[in-house]
Amino acid sequence: MMNTRCFILLGFLCFSVLGYSQSDKLEIGLNFETSHVIEGQVISDMPTVEGYLKYRVVPSFVITGEGRAAIAEKNGSHYKEILWSLAYEKPRLYLALFSIYNFALDPDGNYFNFSKKKTNHFLEIITIGKPFRNNAFTINYNVYILGKHDLRYDSENKAKQQYTSYLEFSYPFTAYDVAINPFVGSGFALNGAKGHYTVLTVGDSGSHFNGFRVVNVGVSLSKDIKIGNYKIPLTISPNFNPSGQYAHVQVKIKLL
Repeated sequence: MMNTRCFILLGFLCFSVLGYSQSDKLEIGLNFETSHVIEGQVISDMPTVEGYLKYRVVPSFVITGEGRAAIAEKNGSHYKEILWSLAYEKPRLYLALFSIYNFALDPDGNYFNFSKKKTNHFLEIITIGKPFRNNAFTINYNVYILGKHDLRYDSENKAKQQYTSYLEFSYPFTAYDVAINPFVGSGFALNGAKGHYTVLTVGDSGSHFNGFRVVNVGVSLSKDIKIGNYKIPLTISPNFNPSGQYAHVQVKIKLL
């Protein structure tokens, strides 16, 4: 485990040095979240720190490394996650391949294990598009293509990837200097009746739902808060998961 952590840290440091050599292509960020919520799922309900390095190889091609960690354990579990992504970006299209590794799912797991049945990685394809010109209407479609937590087993005990998917519609706009983004998202599986979206928050017993479900309804409100000569970007995101029948409010502050 120590060698794995050292290797990952070395990768981030090398990535940082590469970026600083061409600083106009590098973006560094540090955020604080009151919890970590993604696609209607409460991944961690503990305060979380998030850092990222984004390197723009060419104008439309971006490599990103992200790390997140809760500030403390809860119920014997400590949320820590590392993400890498390769993305193609255009004003109306975003297409990316994400590698997501959550250490809390298996603290003793091997980070470099990409075996279909054993890997704790989620490989996910994320597509975000604005199909209409001069219109902010946005479609977000994500699908998992690898990860043992997205497998189902048939009657012969053969592993099948479920290709769990998330589809979201949103319409961002600005009013009174506040960026407002209402959204509604659904979860489903392309291969099989069950997806990996749980109907309960992480840390509870959890269970899988059958078929298509609405899992994320909410709005994000973003505004720069002035404190003296500084501006601090603040985002508040209340959301409701109709499938899990729970509501949650996340507050996010951009520190860097």
